[in-house]
Amino acid sequence: MTELLNKLRVAIAAMGGIDLSGLIEAATAEGWDVLRTDDVARLATLAEEGQCDAALVAAETPAELPRAAVQDLLGLVQDVVVMFLVPGGDGGTYPAILGATSDQVWDLQGPPQELLAAIWKEVERTWDNRPEYSVLCVDDDLEFLASLRRLLVPAAQHPFRQFTLDFHVTSSPMEALASAGQMASPLAVVVCDQVMPQMQGMDLLHRLKETHPAAKRVLLTGYAGIESAIRAVNEQLLDKYLTKPVENPTEFVAVIKDLAHQYHLRSLAAQHRRRVMAQFEYIQAMTGAENLEAALDTTTGFLVRQLTAPWSALFLYEEGRFVLRAKSGHPPQPPAAMTRAWRDYVRNCQAFQRRLPEAILAWGASDMDLDNVPTVPAAAVVPLTVRHDLLGSVLVGTSPGAQPMGRDDFLLTTFVTDIAATTVARFQDREALESTYVGTMASLMDIVEAKDSYTRGHTDRVVTLALGLARAAGIAEERLKDLRYAAALHDLGKLAVPETVLQKPGRLNSRERAIIMEHPLRADAILKHLRFLDAARLMIRSHHERFDGTGYPSGMAGEEIPLGARVLAIVDAYDAMTSNRPYRRAMTPEQALAEIRACAGTQFDPALASLFVEMMQAGELLQHTLAQGSPSESAEV
Repeated sequence: MTELLNKLRVAIAAMGGIDLSGLIEAATAEGWDVLRTDDVARLATLAEEGQCDAALVAAETPAELPRAAVQDLLGLVQDVVVMFLVPGGDGGTYPAILGATSDQVWDLQGPPQELLAAIWKEVERTWDNRPEYSVLCVDDDLEFLASLRRLLVPAAQHPFRQFTLDFHVTSSPMEALASAGQMASPLAVVVCDQVMPQMQGMDLLHRLKETHPAAKRVLLTGYAGIESAIRAVNEQLLDKYLTKPVENPTEFVAVIKDLAHQYHLRSLAAQHRRRVMAQFEYIQAMTGAENLEAALDTTTGFLVRQLTAPWSALFLYEEGRFVLRAKSGHPPQPPAAMTRAWRDYVRNCQAFQRRLPEAILAWGASDMDLDNVPTVPAAAVVPLTVRHDLLGSVLVGTSPGAQPMGRDDFLLTTFVTDIAATTVARFQDREALESTYVGTMASLMDIVEAKDSYTRGHTDRVVTLALGLARAAGIAEERLKDLRYAAALHDLGKLAVPETVLQKPGRLNSRERAIIMEHPLRADAILKHLRFLDAARLMIRSHHERFDGTGYPSGMAGEEIPLGARVLAIVDAYDAMTSNRPYRRAMTPEQALAEIRACAGTQFDPALASLFVEMMQAGELLQHTLAQGSPSESAEV
C-alpha cells in the first residue's frame, strides 16, 4: 500500500492561469505524479477513468466554474479525493460547488503542505475502504481454464487503484451457480464457454442474469455462430462476445478490467444514491425541528442511527469553551479523557500554526502531553464551521476493534455537520435557512443527475422553462418561489427507483412501469414533513396528472391540477422528448412541439400548451427567461 500511495497521482485543473508552482513543487517533492490541465471536464474524465487518486480544481473566480463538470467530479467522491481551491476557502456562495462539503473547499492561498496532508489522509481513507469484486470464469476445457488462471489471477496481485478483484474458476456450470451464490464479494464479471456438457453457456448466463442482474456477462466460445450472437444480443444477455482461442492475452485481460470498472462505476452510483437519500432524510428531519435544541438532538440521533455508531456528541463553542449541547448513546465525559480524533485534530492545528480554540480546552488540550493523554476511541471528529468561524464540533463514537470509518460514512458525516453548522448560524433567519435547505437538496439532485448522460442538465432546463412559461402566463412574481422549488425537486422521487429500471434500454414491463409511476408519491413522502414546501410538494406530486383525468397518481383533471403542476407537465415533457433516453433517440424541437400541440386538452392544459408552443416557435420564451435572470435562480436552488 505504502509503495503505491507514494506514487500518488494528482490531477489539477487550474482556471485562469493561476500560479500553482508552490503546490506542484511540494507535491513533486513528496514523490507524487502531478498532471496539470486547464479543463475541468478533462479532469473529471481522468477521475472517472481511474487515472488519478486526487482531483483538484483551482479557480480565482469560482462563479465561472463549469457546473456540469464539477457535478461529474462530485459524483466520484467515493473513489477519488476531490478538492476545490478558491479565494478565502469559502465555497458556500458559489452555485457550482454547493454540493461540496466544507472539508473539500480550501483557501487558494493556503499552505501547500496542509493541503497535501489532507489529501494523503483522504486517499488513505479511500484506499482502506476499496471494494472487492468477484470474477467468475466457467469452461469445461481444463487446459484453457488453466490458461485463464495464468492470465487473470496475476492481475489480482496488482490491485486496481479503486477496487480489487477476486478470481474464481470452475469447469462445472452447476458449481458456478452454487459458487455465485456464496461469494464473499459481489459478482462483477462472469466469463463462460458456450458449449459445455452440463449446460449451454447462454443458459448459464440467463440464470446468472436472474440472480445477479448487475454482473457483466461475457460469452467465450470457439463456435462463433451468428445465430447465438443474435440471440444473446436480443435477450440482452451479453456485454461482450469473444472467440477462442484468445490470440491477444493483454487485450483479453483489458476487456475483463474494463467490464469490472463499468460494474464498479455502477456500484458507486447506487451507493451515491443511497447516501443522497440519507442526506435528504436528514434535511427532512432538521426542517421539522422547532428550535435549536431539537435540531442538535436530531443531528446526534441521526448519526447514531445512520452510522450504527455507539454514540455521538455535539459541542457548541460558547464563551471560550466547548459545551456539550446534545448527545445520543453514552459518550465519554471530558475532561477525564480526550478522543483520539481530537488529539489528531490538535496536532494538526499545531503542525500548521493554526489558532487552537481556547478550550479544546474542554480537555485542556493546549497544556497536555498529547502522547500520554488518556484517550477514548472515536470514529470521527468534525468541526462545525461557517465561513471559517468555529461554532463547535461533532464527535462520532466507535466500538473497540471496529474498522475505521469508511469514506462514504465520512462524507455523510461532514455533510451532516455542514448542515448542522448552517442551522446553528441561521436558526433565527428561518427563510434563509429554508432557502439553504432547498439549495442543498437541488445540488444533490444535480450531482446524481450528472452521472447519467441521459438526464444531465434536465433539472436546470426544467427550472428555466417553467419560470419562463409561468411569467409569460402572467403568474405573479411572488408566487414563483414555490414553482422554482418544485421544478428543482420534481424528479426527487426517482432517487428511490432502482437504477436497473431507470436505465433499462428496452420497453418497461408492467411491473417496471408501476415502479416508475410511484415516483411522484415517493417525492411526496420525502417532502411531506417540510411544511415550507407544501405548495411545491403538491406541484411535484401532480406533475404527471393529465388534463383529461387519465394521469397519475390521483387521476386529477382540469383545474383540479395545481397550476404549477400543469406548467411543469409541459416543460418536463418537452425536455424529455428533446433529450436522448436509453430506449429512444431525442426528437427535434419541432417534433416535440407538434406532440405538445397534439396533446393539448388531453395530456396538457390547452391554454398553457398553446402559449408554450407559440413562444418556443418565436424564440421568445428563452429570451424572456434570460431577461428575468432565471438561470441564476435555478443555480440558487
